Amino acid sequence: MHHLFVEVLTKRDLSRAGDLFSIDDKYIVGDLSELIGEIQQISSRSDFNVKHNDQSVIEICLTRITSAIRDTGTIEKHAPALVSLLESCLLHDLKPSKNNEDPPHAKIASDVVSCIFLNHSKKSVMRLSVPVAVKLLHRGNKELSRNLSSYLSLAAINNAEILAPHIQPIIDSIIGGNYSLARVLPKIYAVNKEAIHDHVMALVCLIPQCDTPEKLSLLNLFALISKNKPLILESNLPQFSECLTQSQTAYPTLQIFLDMAQVNPRPFVEYVDKVIVACELQSSVLSIAAQFLGIIGKQNIDRACDCLKFLTSQLSKSDLSTMITLLREIKSIVEVFPSLLPSFLQQILVQTENSTSSTVQTYLQQLNTLNQQVTTSAAITVLRVNCDNFSSSNSNSLTNPVVVPQLNAVSSSRPIAASLNDSIGSPSRFNSSYKFGTSNVHVFHRSIPRLHIVSGGHIIGRQLSSSSNGVHRSLTALQLANSTSSRQQVNRRSIESITATPSSSQKSASSSYLLALQERELASKSSKTVATSVDSQLQQANNATSSSSSSSHYNIKTSRNELLSNTLSSKFRETKSATIGTQSSNGAGSEQKTTRASVYEAFPPRDAVQHFCEKHIDKIKAYMQKISVKIPLPVKCTIEEKKSKNIAKLHFSCQGKGSHCLYSTTFFVIKTKNARIWIHLMFLALQAQASSALCTREASVGALKHCWDTLKADNKTFLTLVTSSFPSTKDQDLLMNELRSVRYFDVFEFNALANIWGCFLCNHPDRANEYMQNNEPVIEGQLKEKKGKWKLFRRWRTRYFTLSGLHLSYREANGAKGDEAVEVGEIRSVKAIGSTRGRNIPKAFEIFTNEDKTYVLKAKNSRNTEQWVQCLSIAMAHSMAKENSN
Repeated sequence: MHHLFVEVLTKRDLSRAGDLFSIDDKYIVGDLSELIGEIQQISSRSDFNVKHNDQSVIEICLTRITSAIRDTGTIEKHAPALVSLLESCLLHDLKPSKNNEDPPHAKIASDVVSCIFLNHSKKSVMRLSVPVAVKLLHRGNKELSRNLSSYLSLAAINNAEILAPHIQPIIDSIIGGNYSLARVLPKIYAVNKEAIHDHVMALVCLIPQCDTPEKLSLLNLFALISKNKPLILESNLPQFSECLTQSQTAYPTLQIFLDMAQVNPRPFVEYVDKVIVACELQSSVLSIAAQFLGIIGKQNIDRACDCLKFLTSQLSKSDLSTMITLLREIKSIVEVFPSLLPSFLQQILVQTENSTSSTVQTYLQQLNTLNQQVTTSAAITVLRVNCDNFSSSNSNSLTNPVVVPQLNAVSSSRPIAASLNDSIGSPSRFNSSYKFGTSNVHVFHRSIPRLHIVSGGHIIGRQLSSSSNGVHRSLTALQLANSTSSRQQVNRRSIESITATPSSSQKSASSSYLLALQERELASKSSKTVATSVDSQLQQANNATSSSSSSSHYNIKTSRNELLSNTLSSKFRETKSATIGTQSSNGAGSEQKTTRASVYEAFPPRDAVQHFCEKHIDKIKAYMQKISVKIPLPVKCTIEEKKSKNIAKLHFSCQGKGSHCLYSTTFFVIKTKNARIWIHLMFLALQAQASSALCTREASVGALKHCWDTLKADNKTFLTLVTSSFPSTKDQDLLMNELRSVRYFDVFEFNALANIWGCFLCNHPDRANEYMQNNEPVIEGQLKEKKGKWKLFRRWRTRYFTLSGLHLSYREANGAKGDEAVEVGEIRSVKAIGSTRGRNIPKAFEIFTNEDKTYVLKAKNSRNTEQWVQCLSIAMAHSMAKENSN
């Protein structure tokens, strides 16, 4: 043993203890185990707890020994001695004293544990030390247990099999409140499952009491259990469902739900709504939630309908990989309940129309094929054409449906369009026995007014019946008798769009569903000009208007054509009867025959905003009821357009409108950096106040949309903004901080009795006289003013300030009057100077006048500073209101 260690340990010479660190490691490395044994003997004496000199000597010596072990890498050689010292500490009381100080043996144990577990990758050391170390978990020292939990978490990475036999004291410590130790459980579960299965119920009950990191550890454990033995977790689903509302725990919880639902989906039927709500709160879980809903949606048709509604509504909001997942799950549900597909297929097509992915197109084609199979037994629209030039053998056979889309004429700003395949007018597309002469086919339908259809130089239909003048919102499928034509020939090459504009002042835009699918593939060349005459539905039935139209040529992909043709002819479940007249002629004369045919009524895509509001109107009202108490809502939003960047301005009004109202004729105006959140809240407020679902045609909604479009922020459309998840707590805090920064809450406050946001004088009319009379002080007291010519060398001077009416006067602390007073009307603004420690707590404040003078003032404390700022803000508002009234 080194002579310096002998002198320090035997004589307890604390003055020489510091010299131990000057000794080179190579001179003491061989004696370390012996030195540890000597420390153990000294620390085991009965009087060690009262001899502070001995404790200090042992502490310094142990620090030198552990540093030598660490630097020389000899932990495996000296581990037995360290473990023996650690075991000796267990024989003593390790609980903290009443002053919350650790006893000396707890400090020794902490140093030894730290030295040992820094080498957690060495299995021989862990195998020797873990059985002793876990005993420290139940010695009543929380700090020591917490530190040991961190070390055991590291040890569990590579030594789970060593910790596994000690699972009982570990779980007991976790249940006892040492939640951080839960991090070792997933590792131990891999090697010792049954021991943890016995404690699942107790561990699940700990979830609400844990912080987020510990919750994630427990959820990771339950995720492993759900893959191995999911049935033992079924009784704990209510506790798991509470984790769906938190952003950090929602994903692992859904992973548990998914694994369990794959084995037994029945218990999860009642949790579909909660999963949908979780997706609306955090969109990052949409992919895994879709997989879960795809399983639950197959249980019964009611849940299938709910799942399909949600999955379909998310298609346009998702990225490509998530969209593919959504389509896969939609397909899996409708394969079980195919009768639901026609109700959702149109919305699916609209939501995915911008996708060019081949995988997406494949899924759409599969859905369309399934839709065809569902509707094969439905009614077919038949047009019989009796013509002498037709072959009698082909007169009773069916051909491909010719789809004639008609325009939704509800909106007068959109043109009226019809589209046909160019193959219809070409004789080469039909059987050779079909010959079109000068005779025309006349079609009588109550929903279609006069319409000329021209294609390939042949006139298919000249004029429709004039008995009906309104444009009907439907698609009429006409099927000509032709046995040799095949389905694949329809819409194979191209589609000609015939667009008519009701008036020259209206913008030309297609509202036809078919044209909406074609617009993104508009060809660079336009085709021939075609004249058409239509009746506008917005006018009276007997008043018709004529307008010119132009035909544009679109190139459509084969897969999209087939999909569109099949969808339009089969997606409508409700049918109505109509009479279609046909006329044929030969050289001798002509005759007419009429026959009954089924016509499927089509409805245009609904307003997406209105659909969203109808679905969530109750949630919106409940949400806004909570928000309106916390955050005031502006009555107007304006956009200030600048060259560099557009700025949103919010206008707040007083809802009290009392006799002394500060904002009876003006607004409290602020510039905002959070226009996205404010406009979203303003829309939600409009919907909460409305009796029915709003749509984009509403004037108030249109005004908000115009503001958002003018602002050009976040690269989001107005539709994406208003249908996104409600502003979160973090978003609300941003708005609150913004209002505090402009001192809004100095002048306004919420009146709970009247349920309004009113100005200070409307809520406190009894204090109006204080601001009206110039001889009564509103607030007075000593303030320190920072004076000096140079900013760097300014010093605080104490003055006595008085705010009375519309005057702010001051005098020197010795009683002499000040040289000048400040008129409140001359104050341009008051700015609070925040403290560096606390947000929104003013440390001082600055007054800026119209004469470009600045006063920097500080009260005796932050609370008094807050009162001064509030009173000045109210006085300024009162002065401004008085000027406006005059």
